Amino acid sequence: MIRRDPESKQIVLYRPCSCDLEAMLKTSDIISNELKSFFLRSKKSKQGEKFNLTKAYIFLTRLLWGEIAQRYYDEARHWVNLSVTNLTNVIGRGSCVQKVIKLLVALKIIEANHAYSAGRFSKSYRFTDEWQGSKRERVPEPYYISPAMDSHLATQVKPRCQVNDDLEAWLLANLKKITLAEEVHEYIEGRSYRNADGLNYARHYVDAIEAFKGSEVQFSRAKRTGRVDTVITRMHRDVRSFLRYQGEPLFEVDMVASQPFLIGALLKDPAMQNEKDEAARWYRMWDGGDFYEALRCYPQCSGISRDGIKAAIIKGGLNAQTPHRAPVAIRKSAKAVWLVIESEFPCLAHKIHFLKTVRNKNEFPVLEESEHGKEKVFSQFALKLHRQESSIIIDGACESLRSKSIFCYTIHDAIGCLECDIDEVKAAITTATEKVIGHKPRLDAKRPALQSLDIFK
Repeated sequence: MIRRDPESKQIVLYRPCSCDLEAMLKTSDIISNELKSFFLRSKKSKQGEKFNLTKAYIFLTRLLWGEIAQRYYDEARHWVNLSVTNLTNVIGRGSCVQKVIKLLVALKIIEANHAYSAGRFSKSYRFTDEWQGSKRERVPEPYYISPAMDSHLATQVKPRCQVNDDLEAWLLANLKKITLAEEVHEYIEGRSYRNADGLNYARHYVDAIEAFKGSEVQFSRAKRTGRVDTVITRMHRDVRSFLRYQGEPLFEVDMVASQPFLIGALLKDPAMQNEKDEAARWYRMWDGGDFYEALRCYPQCSGISRDGIKAAIIKGGLNAQTPHRAPVAIRKSAKAVWLVIESEFPCLAHKIHFLKTVRNKNEFPVLEESEHGKEKVFSQFALKLHRQESSIIIDGACESLRSKSIFCYTIHDAIGCLECDIDEVKAAITTATEKVIGHKPRLDAKRPALQSLDIFK
């Protein structure tokens, strides 16, 4: 999905494939004549252009962009919060918004959730099951959108692009130089997805990357975590194998078992000998090349597979409020890992528990809140790790690479680069990590593996 047509500069309107509102209106026996007349009315000056029908397509376009913004991996991914104010700005005042919603609900194209809580969430809407997962198509032109509505709609669907310093400006410039191999289109159509929305999501980010040469690029650095958020960081991992720079494939250099490596950095008080001893034992688990296998040497984890231990750590087991509240699928493994930390690394266990239970407003002034409005104090632990990661990868390694004019981009705990620059990137990450943590990381460099599709064998 692109936002503006590169030639006409017109805002592009979308609908689910085959969702022809005019044809549906003319054949429907459940829509009142009054409502049909309202939507099939055309301007005398522009015969054939049904301006009120265009407003219904504006609503569908706004809903489609809302789905993408809220991402398909959320539990409530289909419900999109759209405020009355925002809808009024892009559809019109008076009863226009209500008539559009009434029509789309009656035609069973959308569902409306009228629950509302002041200051917390707006009314929300979703496509009905019949239209979920449908391929998106452009609404045929011509259609007319007033300059005021065009401006509001462009603002509402425009990706956030915010740069605060020279390093971020350089990373943004690098991002806009990235292209995709032609084979990506065939690949995303043939790969498997864990839910019906995945293909539409993939089509969107492919469109977004192909639009990098224009001005509409999503780029921002989160204040709470320090991470850079781009469409690249939200792609399916395997599809990143099709990223190119100057026609050349790109590689990713990342820390092996980065999350536990960063956790060990909590043990860095030089005045505490027991912390130094624990840190030395913790980091020795990387000596054999596989931290997760090393953890299985402890009795508490011996009965759990390597993949089970890895999932418990990288899929949020340790980030949960307690291991007992970890996601059900990884709860058993999370409890086992925590038992090892408690018994073998008591100083580290205390540091983690302190971060999760004692509010630190100086370091973390704003925290995410639960649905009951209570701060998630335990999230301070994850935020601490994210900030350490970003200080190493972005402020340390990327700044060093910028000084040498070496092309790179970030994917959270990894740096993407050309194959010829892998050694330089590894050196930059190593230097930055030793400066922040005091230990040398194990690094890996590779292209993301593709799913096993016959067409790519």
